[in-house]
Amino acid sequence: MLDPVFAFFAGILRAIGRGFRWLIATIIWPFAAFRRWLRGRGWFIKIPVFAILVALVIGYGYLFYITQFWYSDDPEYVESFDFRKTSVGVGERLPDNTCQSSAIVVVASDLIDRNVNTDTWVSSNPLSKAGLFGIEWKDTPFFDNKAAFQLGINQALRRTAIELVDRLGRVRGTSSINQNLQEAREAMNYREDAWYATFSPPFLQPTTQSRMRDARRKLLAFNQELSRCQADFDARSDNLMQFIDRVTGDVGSTSEIIQRRLEAASFIGFDRRADDRFWFT
Repeated sequence: MLDPVFAFFAGILRAIGRGFRWLIATIIWPFAAFRRWLRGRGWFIKIPVFAILVALVIGYGYLFYITQFWYSDDPEYVESFDFRKTSVGVGERLPDNTCQSSAIVVVASDLIDRNVNTDTWVSSNPLSKAGLFGIEWKDTPFFDNKAAFQLGINQALRRTAIELVDRLGRVRGTSSINQNLQEAREAMNYREDAWYATFSPPFLQPTTQSRMRDARRKLLAFNQELSRCQADFDARSDNLMQFIDRVTGDVGSTSEIIQRRLEAASFIGFDRRADDRFWFT
């Protein structure tokens, strides 16, 4: 009596097996065809092909390394700074006749250092930009969490640089713009995925990492100006509140983005990219 039921499920399993075999054969076919084509060629063709394959293996191995091993996600990071001993405001004179430097600049420059010096900036890697057979890594389950984490830090740093130039680094927004802060903002707003080479003239360009290092140097130079009492810092509570409001606005859009993705994801409401937004924020 149960034979038709067993036969039905056996047929389903056979169909699934045929589907898997077809999928594997489809994936393997281009490589098998390329191998047959290469077999009849001379070493003049084989050597460059092997060199390219070795370069790809090394490149993807390096991509795996820089995306899976993190050096900038210390949960105790905040504790590494101790500003509680600071008893005067930014720009105020100290007993040694210097002026108090800015804690926000110290933290911002340290975050840049962690992104591009202590760790490796992922988004500029050519194979990270190439994706998986033309599909961006952020649209796959692989190799994108660390990049999202770094981009989230960079977004906060960009906002900080803007606020330093427009408000915090000027007295009530009316004094002249500090040149070091201006150059730091320009460097921080550089493309996030720039590599050494590009397809457009002049075909060579500064990398994202080098521009971030430029921004860090300019931020530290501004802090040195503050220490020498040669720069302004408008440390007012309303400036702080506006800064927090703008950062909150950047982060707050995440809930709306996730909601839109959930609505468009599937009938079960599963969004495979929600983890990217988590790491970004």
